[in-house]
Amino acid sequence: TRSCLNLASGRDILSFAVGRMNYSIDSTMLSSLLLFLLLAASVESRPNFIVCQPDDLPFFEEWTPPPHFPRGRDVARFPGDDGLPNIERLRRNSLQMMQAYTTSPMCGTSRYSTISGRYPSRSAVNRWRNRDDDISDVTIPKTKLQDVSRLPDGRDCSEGNLAAVLQRNGYRTGIVGKWHLGDDNDNDDYDYDDFQEHVQSCGFDYAEAVYAENLWHEIYRNERHSHNMEYMTERAINFIEDDDDGDDDRPFFMYFNPTVPHEGADVYEALTEYSCTRTPRGRINDEPNVPGMTSDMSCREYRQTVIDRAQGRRDNRSLGAIWLDDSIGALLQVLEDSNQLDNTFFLFQMDHGQEGKASLWEPGVRIAQFIHYPDAFSRDSQFQGMVSVIDIAPTILDYAGINSNSLGYYPMDGASWRNAVERDTDWRSFNTQRCLFYEFEEDRAVRCGCYKYLELKSGSMTYEIGEDSNLDMERTLVNDLCNYDDGRSYYETSESKERENVEDDIPDLLMDNLESYLECHLDRTRSTGDSADYATTCGPVVVGGKTPDDEDHAYDNDVPNFSWGC
Repeated sequence: TRSCLNLASGRDILSFAVGRMNYSIDSTMLSSLLLFLLLAASVESRPNFIVCQPDDLPFFEEWTPPPHFPRGRDVARFPGDDGLPNIERLRRNSLQMMQAYTTSPMCGTSRYSTISGRYPSRSAVNRWRNRDDDISDVTIPKTKLQDVSRLPDGRDCSEGNLAAVLQRNGYRTGIVGKWHLGDDNDNDDYDYDDFQEHVQSCGFDYAEAVYAENLWHEIYRNERHSHNMEYMTERAINFIEDDDDGDDDRPFFMYFNPTVPHEGADVYEALTEYSCTRTPRGRINDEPNVPGMTSDMSCREYRQTVIDRAQGRRDNRSLGAIWLDDSIGALLQVLEDSNQLDNTFFLFQMDHGQEGKASLWEPGVRIAQFIHYPDAFSRDSQFQGMVSVIDIAPTILDYAGINSNSLGYYPMDGASWRNAVERDTDWRSFNTQRCLFYEFEEDRAVRCGCYKYLELKSGSMTYEIGEDSNLDMERTLVNDLCNYDDGRSYYETSESKERENVEDDIPDLLMDNLESYLECHLDRTRSTGDSADYATTCGPVVVGGKTPDDEDHAYDNDVPNFSWGC
């Protein structure tokens, strides 16, 4: 059967012939038809998305060499002889981001930025609670994905996040695992069903095996469940396979947040003293059936294999990583069996650094991040440019074909790196086009090119960890993160470049620019009770939004190349 569209010249009538049947359709009906056909075509071609963010996963030496403090190396190596074969399969067939960062070095603050594309100081809860302060106190209790009706743009949960936009534009959306972005829960009024309903109100069609808080929280003190990767993985597989309906052909987005290896509950104890049938929802009747985990053996038998493969190590890091690796393997198998693996954008990342957790030093904010997407990225590919967790949401929306003209699109701090990666942009050029900012408590830092400038409060976590780590400490300081060879700069991934404060050694113009960019960021994120400022870009050139009009913050085109180093 052949179809043809013939738009009659000078008339508002379309002659539409299908086979031997003729119809007359006015322009309104034609527009609706064309929109439907375009949406149908785009739904079929758009990728699936998985964002996996394990809780407190270490930065393994086998990956991008992790940053270390000079006081000693907190070395994390793959556990046992088998290592982490499934995560390694994912990584080695991925695009690896060699200079990836979180915005804030704690699990809740980092997750807010991942799902929203915004700095944690932008949180509506934070902005309302800090509305009378000169600088926002960025902490987990104040960084939540909740709506605040008193703010004109305070709809973080219902509108201002990645899941909500994807949901409005034809995606199935799901979350499995740790949330940590909701109300401060109280043991007396916590109810799983109510909590699940709240999470779903933030743009998720599906929310299963969700944990409201860390497992040490008082809401779980009377519960008999712990880490449960079998149940979590089974719920994730059910979402991928769409077991509820079975006939939904929409692409999907899943935010997968394993609770391991976080010390909120001891992983060895979870493996040996808890049952797979004990879940956050309550006790279930049947053990989860997960490929490669419990499909051929009981849950107890499988969990013993996790312990055996750790070869006598009982720490959370080793056991949790093995358990996590098996879960990743199960997801990869299901995607492969359903012919969805090549068309799935699977991003795997740490939530923050472990050696410097709760600090703005490199071991606290730099993370491992890699993206498996065979339809777009070749195996073992790398990108050396500076990227941040705030770039995840705009990048995913870019690959989904969703832009500022799409339903529900909202302003973000991050920018899509799609064009830079696909055009193989030189990383030095990329890094001169932006500055990244870091926030925790009332401390702030900015990295522009090779240089990182910090403004710290005495007694803050960053300040105290810096002192304990034998760093050259001041309230304000500059670190040069690069090495130099034949006049070219190279970002140093492993050697500590934060030992020395170079503030007195750099040109005044460079120092003035670093200070002005950080002041610009403080100005645009200051809590006033009004709508947030997303129009101002604080950095050398525009990445997204508009260049600031304020001459103190605007980029001076006469700044020589040495200002940014790389």
